[in-house]
Amino acid sequence: MRRNVVRRYVRSPTLYMHTNSLKLVFQSIYFVEKLFVKRSICTICYQNLNDHNNNIKCIVNETRLHVDIYEIDMKLAFSQILDRLYPDIIQYKQEIASQSLIEDNDIPFNTLYQNMISQFTTEKNFVSLILHIDDVSLCKSSKLILWLLSGAFVELPPHLRYRRSNMILLSIWIGYQEPIPKA
Repeated sequence: MRRNVVRRYVRSPTLYMHTNSLKLVFQSIYFVEKLFVKRSICTICYQNLNDHNNNIKCIVNETRLHVDIYEIDMKLAFSQILDRLYPDIIQYKQEIASQSLIEDNDIPFNTLYQNMISQFTTEKNFVSLILHIDDVSLCKSSKLILWLLSGAFVELPPHLRYRRSNMILLSIWIGYQEPIPKA
């Protein structure tokens, strides 16, 4: 009885709030669908199993040998993240060029990176990535694993480089086996 009285006086969300929330959810889903392309492949023959034509010659029916790969639309993702990070990248590149932070032992101030810069002296607008690959177990009983390939921009200062919002997700591999580079 008391619950019903409380429920009457608690404001319920209006239809307007639900409409706006759903609109944002659908916009986010559409953006993610536009950003990633899904492929399903066989880990034995490397055939794309998404092609729904009769040309698939894969005879393996074992679902444990099939993986789903989500690949990012590189042009779209890089343009969006680089547009946002451009001022920070330019500022840090100026610090790298002037060697003003030589006391820091960061990647751009070391010999290998400096040699790479000398090879690309004509290209001022290049960026380089540190690639990371890591796995997360999705289910212990079935041993299904999600592998993430992400990148961090070397030309960002260390305090910005590894922030989640500044890293780029390049690929997701979901399957029972480790990722195969040629797939």
